Amino acid sequence: MKSAFEVCMKSGGIERVTQEQEVWEKERREAETALTNAIGYGEENDPRRAMQEAYYAIFFALRAPLLKMGFRPKSPSCLKHAVEELLVKAGKLDRDLMIGLEMALEMRVQLGEHFTGIFYLHEDSQELVRFADHVVTATARLV
Repeated sequence: MKSAFEVCMKSGGIERVTQEQEVWEKERREAETALTNAIGYGEENDPRRAMQEAYYAIFFALRAPLLKMGFRPKSPSCLKHAVEELLVKAGKLDRDLMIGLEMALEMRVQLGEHFTGIFYLHEDSQELVRFADHVVTATARLV
């Protein structure tokens, strides 16, 4: 039975790429910019935008070391599988990070749904911004 990572590789959800330094450095800068924006939106009491930017900070921060390794996940689910296979199982990132990543992915799905009356709690956005800061810091040593 193939792992989820192998399924993503075979289906094109993760592609092999050249390991060009400017590519992962750009991703790293995008992560830092998104984190700065998330913090700013949190201070402006705009939890929805803070959560969106925190999610992007997480996505870019996790993609940077994967790009350095020559892998480009194209979707959030394949990113999750690549992180688990290439970073967590390899001991480069803590397994606890996967719990936070699941939370971030779920919050992102909820943000994408346009139901009338959805209320974004300031506390939820603060939690996601703190997790984004943790991910950006944890991945910095990998790139």
